[in-house]
Amino acid sequence: MKKHEHCVLKLPLQNLQSSLEIKQADGKIHVFDPLRKKYLVMQPEEMVRQLIIQYLNKYHHYPFTRMAAERALQINGKMKRFDLIVFDKQAKPWLLVECKSFEVQLNDKAALQAAEYNHLLNCPYLMLSNGIDSFVCRIDFENRTTTFLNELPTLE
Repeated sequence: MKKHEHCVLKLPLQNLQSSLEIKQADGKIHVFDPLRKKYLVMQPEEMVRQLIIQYLNKYHHYPFTRMAAERALQINGKMKRFDLIVFDKQAKPWLLVECKSFEVQLNDKAALQAAEYNHLLNCPYLMLSNGIDSFVCRIDFENRTTTFLNELPTLE
């Protein structure tokens, strides 16, 4: 991933922390997920996912109704869960987002995980974020190429 450092996006996620609905219950901090419409225990990766959801909605106007979080996929006979997906107008998977916690480095292993999920989903866009650094790329399945982008694509 080092060779793509010029394409690292620094998203203003800290500006969105106040938009998260937080509550404390059973001695744990919970965050409201607007996609699943319920409170979830705040784990480091969940914090990044919720901030990305808010970012996509507030900065890029991706509607919550066109997003889904933590859905199951079967890969090589094993059940896996993708972090976040955005659908196009035809309800086809359009952008796959793989979230890591703030402490996790974005490396080839994380990129391969996202690529493995996308092998089934066929999203033309892929995003990888740890809340500090983010990468977005366009996948051209026909020509078998990946192009790193300097910004998120516009959802039509």
